[in-house]
Amino acid sequence: MLEERLTRWLNRTAPERGVNTMTFPGVVLSTDVGLKRAENQDRTAVMRVNPSTDGERAFLAVVVCDGMGGMTDGALCASKALAAFLYALVRHRKEQLHVRLAEAVEYANQRVYEFASANGGSTLSALLIGGDGSCYCLNVGDSRIYCTNSATNGLDRLTIDDSLEEAVGGHGRELLQFIGMGQGIKAHIKLVSPEWRQLLVTTDGVHYLNPETLKQLVKKAGDLKQVAERLIAVSRWCGGHDNASLAVVNLDEVTPMLTVREEPVIEVWDPFSSLQVLWLEGLAPEGKPVLKQQPNLTPANHQDADVKESPEQERHRSTQPRNNRERSKKTVAKSVGLPLIVHSDE
Repeated sequence: MLEERLTRWLNRTAPERGVNTMTFPGVVLSTDVGLKRAENQDRTAVMRVNPSTDGERAFLAVVVCDGMGGMTDGALCASKALAAFLYALVRHRKEQLHVRLAEAVEYANQRVYEFASANGGSTLSALLIGGDGSCYCLNVGDSRIYCTNSATNGLDRLTIDDSLEEAVGGHGRELLQFIGMGQGIKAHIKLVSPEWRQLLVTTDGVHYLNPETLKQLVKKAGDLKQVAERLIAVSRWCGGHDNASLAVVNLDEVTPMLTVREEPVIEVWDPFSSLQVLWLEGLAPEGKPVLKQQPNLTPANHQDADVKESPEQERHRSTQPRNNRERSKKTVAKSVGLPLIVHSDE
């Protein structure tokens, strides 16, 4: 259920351009369709998971996908890749971070292959940040991850493109592997050094810029939001030949937010809005989160979903202050194990 819900949400109609600074510090997402493309086939999202079981730590995933243009339904492939990847991170949340990433990329590859039979696919670059402050990065395709280097005052690239040119020293930007290729995928996973505190994840609509220009824009921006806004703006000024998307992350700001104990919830943000699921009444035998759906539960225009009430309950509710009514709905939903879906800022 979670995977399908995420796929629909990520593949919804959205504005041509968006910037989201989240509801907690340390991450900014941005995307722009550019000037040459009719459709934005990039997908980027942040997911924070606060588990319900004592002993399990919260974690944060930052993911950027770029649907492959000229192949089968690039936008939907990117949505499916991202949704499947996030779902698998939740499903394998008890594994070590690097194992979790490996399992998630295999699952995402399988799910997109089932849809497009290697005739469509997506790149995928991700950061997975644990509650202890450790961070791993992953890359498949030619989206990239950069870090600011305080020692050299530069912007270093942490990933190598899976292209003919970079992977084997040939010529051309054709990809040797991508999410949805089928058997043989091998993701590049590495531990992020504690010295690398600010990270940048980009699609090629951003990093086609001259490397020195990219470095100066990041270096001279006053905060994360300025980094995101300036890179997207300059990409457009330089022709906007492709969709441009990015996530910029400050680990020093993110990590403390993962040590605070929160109610069991899965929160997902993209450049336009957020999605929240109150979950975990139990676990299926294979370790999947159980999301129980109430037949009468329907989203209500970007507000908390309402549970069907009797006329007497409805009259009583109408006399309550609004903040008490909202708390009441959440209490009911949690008591019966319902997922509460919240869309905001759309």
